[in-house]
Amino acid sequence: MEIFFTILFFSLLFTGIITVWFEKEKNYRGIGIFFILTFLPVWALALLLPPVGPVYAGIAWLDIFIMALLISLFIGAATPPHYYKIKKQDVTDVDYALKYDHFSRSTSLFFWAFVTGLLFLILIAKT
Repeated sequence: MEIFFTILFFSLLFTGIITVWFEKEKNYRGIGIFFILTFLPVWALALLLPPVGPVYAGIAWLDIFIMALLISLFIGAATPPHYYKIKKQDVTDVDYALKYDHFSRSTSLFFWAFVTGLLFLILIAKT
C-alpha cells in the first residue's frame, strides 16, 4: 500500500509541475486526464518491473521517480500548447468541423482503450 502512495505522490507532483511550468492548459481542464495518463502507466510499470535503486521506508523510490518523470515529460511534450487548440464555436467551415469532431472522437476512443488496457494490466500484475 505504501508503493501506491509513493506513485500517487510522484504522479501528482509531476502533473502539477508539467502543467504549470509548460502552461499546457490555460484553464486546467485537462489536468485530470494528464494525471490519469501519468499515474496508471507508472503504477503498472512499478508492479511489473523489479524494484531498483535506493530504498527508503521499504520502498525503492528512485525507479518510480524516474518513471513518473519520463512519462510526464513525454506526455507534456506530445500535448500541444493551449493556444493551438481550436474551439468548436470558432470553426465556421463545416468540413473542417466534421474532421475535428472525428479526430476528437478517435482520440477519446484511444484514451479509454489505453486506460482500460492499463487497468487490466494492473489487475493482472496484482494477481
